Amino acid sequence: MIKLTDERSKALKNIEKSQEKQKERHDKRIQDETKLQIGVKVLLKDAAKEKQWSGKLSPKWKGPYYIHNTNKNGTYKL
Repeated sequence: MIKLTDERSKALKNIEKSQEKQKERHDKRIQDETKLQIGVKVLLKDAAKEKQWSGKLSPKWKGPYYIHNTNKNGTYKL
């Protein structure tokens, strides 16, 4: 007779394994899509505009800016 705790631990291990695989696939896809090169023009989202209720028709993006440097952690110097 199989105990309920054994089944739960197996299910938990399967869930964790599946989530790790999903994360790996997602991270790989995101890295491939978002690699930008030095010298490319980009727009910078103005996060302060999202928190305001006024200025509905004002631009929500700043720029264009050029990418000057890419960092190892996925950030860019504009």
